Amino acid sequence: MPRAIPRPAKLVAGATSGGGAQNAAWALTSGVLSGQGAAAFARRQGRRAAEKIRPAGTVALHPAGPVKAIDQQAIVRRVQDQILPLEKALWRTGKELTNAETLLEDSWREIVAHGEASDLDIVAARETAALVATARWCTAAALAREESRGIHLRADAPGSSPELASRLLVGGLDHL
Repeated sequence: MPRAIPRPAKLVAGATSGGGAQNAAWALTSGVLSGQGAAAFARRQGRRAAEKIRPAGTVALHPAGPVKAIDQQAIVRRVQDQILPLEKALWRTGKELTNAETLLEDSWREIVAHGEASDLDIVAARETAALVATARWCTAAALAREESRGIHLRADAPGSSPELASRLLVGGLDHL
């Protein structure tokens, strides 16, 4: 009897984007799978009611330096000013991306060094940190792709090259 040959996982997103379709499918699927994985892990660990729960994240919760007031709304506006305007999001140049990278790194360092939130402020502080982290990843990938491909348009590199036809994986927090 013939055996089924496992197929490699399909890539969900590529050179197209939008608010629905593969993006929504990825968000829903990855969220469901993450939740299932976390629940399975917790079941394997067993109940540990006597242990103190420690949050895994530290950014915006436990500063690396002295606590200082951070204007989160100003940081959000700064990040949005780098990622939302069409002239910056669609028609990029290396110089503009480098400027955005510097601004985003400064915002990240400010949050890491001085951010501390408690109680109801934790959600907003972590959302701000997540926004900055995501914008840093997007900017790093855009800087690394020195060509135009799919919806990534570089005004200073309008062509595309077959040698550069590969996925870019970006991650990390303090060091991208």
